[in-house]
Amino acid sequence: MTADNFRQLQSRARKDLYHFMQSKCGLINKANPCSCPGKTKGFIQAGWVNEKDLQFKSDFLKRISAIAIKRSNQCDTILAEKYG
Repeated sequence: MTADNFRQLQSRARKDLYHFMQSKCGLINKANPCSCPGKTKGFIQAGWVNEKDLQFKSDFLKRISAIAIKRSNQCDTILAEKYG
């Protein structure tokens, strides 16, 4: 698989996951019905979800976003080194 093919697959996977979460997950989009009660309880205890509105806390979302961007950049660097 070429680096370009991998990046395209990665891009499509991100878009698919984004659209799935936006349309299904109540923690991502408040308009959705699912709040996964079992997982939500643990997320509240960990301090990641606001108990009153069952949404991820903004500081948690910022942290996750920063980590995701960093990991994505690391993948790009590895692919660039391997495939030029």
